[in-house]
Amino acid sequence: MEMSINALSIMGLVSLLCLMAAVWMGWRQLGANRQLKKVESGNLRVDAISSRNFDEMFDTFEERLPHADYLVGWVDCFAKGKAIGRGQVHAAHYLHEGEDPNVETSFHVERQGLPGSILGVPKSELWRVMRLFANKPLWGLINKLKYHSSWREHGKSYLQSHVAFAFLLDYVPNWKWSYKPGGLIQYQSFVPAATAEKCFTRQLELAHEYGIVPWLGVFKRHRPDEFLLSHGQLDMIVERRELKDTIRRILAFFADTPSPAG
Repeated sequence: MEMSINALSIMGLVSLLCLMAAVWMGWRQLGANRQLKKVESGNLRVDAISSRNFDEMFDTFEERLPHADYLVGWVDCFAKGKAIGRGQVHAAHYLHEGEDPNVETSFHVERQGLPGSILGVPKSELWRVMRLFANKPLWGLINKLKYHSSWREHGKSYLQSHVAFAFLLDYVPNWKWSYKPGGLIQYQSFVPAATAEKCFTRQLELAHEYGIVPWLGVFKRHRPDEFLLSHGQLDMIVERRELKDTIRRILAFFADTPSPAG
């Protein structure tokens, strides 16, 4: 038995080496290039810009895209009519050498994460608090309050850690558990820049018509390349008992097929 285990181990090692060699050769043949960028600080300088609708948000992206290192928009999907697509854009920039007064500590793990507790609630239990707010009327109110409060920081700049900017929800351990006993459906649409505004507007109009308004909307744009340019993302929190029906209705209207549910 010992000999066969050793033989199998050797065969496994040989197979692994062959696989690694094949991957390396494939990488070389593809001519892939990697480039690293030196980061002077664990923080980013973030500019906050509020927008009254999709039209303003698209204009902000066009203006900021050539200069920002990161660009992301939050959309209040509950807004309708002339306010559809309203929200806030965050443009983030790497800090230059000497710009961060606390650069030596900015890379420390504790500076890139949440404190152990918030308002006395342990970080590991925050999802339970979030669960109290997991319902459509309250999320509609939260979106509305967030939008109006965003104008207080409109045009202002502040420092934020890389992790806080890129992985805000991941700050909270097991944050998806806050949707229990329901679930999370994430729909992402990748759309050419020329038709993006019209497409995203129609998506939100249909979401309101079908009564499945996303609780969270994220707006992003690829930099110009030979592929699709714009994409967005909508998160919908759904009760488990309504999950199958919601998925069917989403597929129905995105496939331009009449829904039996009306």
